[in-house]
Amino acid sequence: MTEEHTASPVSLTTDGHTTIRAPLPGDAATLIAGRDTQFNLFMGEGSADPQPSACIIADGQVVGWTDYDPDLNCLESGEVNIGYNLFPTYRGKGHASRAVQLLIHHLALDGMHDTAVFLIRKDNKASLALAERLGFEHTGGEGENIRFKKSLPSLTYTDGIVTIRRRQLTDLDEDLTAKDNEQ
Repeated sequence: MTEEHTASPVSLTTDGHTTIRAPLPGDAATLIAGRDTQFNLFMGEGSADPQPSACIIADGQVVGWTDYDPDLNCLESGEVNIGYNLFPTYRGKGHASRAVQLLIHHLALDGMHDTAVFLIRKDNKASLALAERLGFEHTGGEGENIRFKKSLPSLTYTDGIVTIRRRQLTDLDEDLTAKDNEQ
């Protein structure tokens, strides 16, 4: 996984502690400056023009990135590979877990995928722990990587009487018809 992605940008999403947002002009230089030996070990050299799905914000500044890629050959239908990187001084403070959860929320709202996948190198103990902590299921190995996956949360709920779901285009027509009938 690289920190490049060409899909529509992630909207500003926060849990009050960590925020993700679409990259802004100037963020690429910050992302490159935040690379260290751990980044190089697990991610390679990285792009000279990083364009991740989202920047991770903490303490009012960019502290890393998170990304998703639906186009890997090893993915099954509906799956999307996710990745992240945090700058060294922000690791171990919960920002990666929170950013990945926020990205999963974005993917669930988007409705284009149903399963998040991590492909993590066997020697990347921090990312292996993160996958476990977030409830990803170990589903095998692929070369030097271990594969994990997790279903994206459902956005439809019903108790048999009321159904809560994502808005649809037909909702506007139904709302206008109902208002017309009231008048």
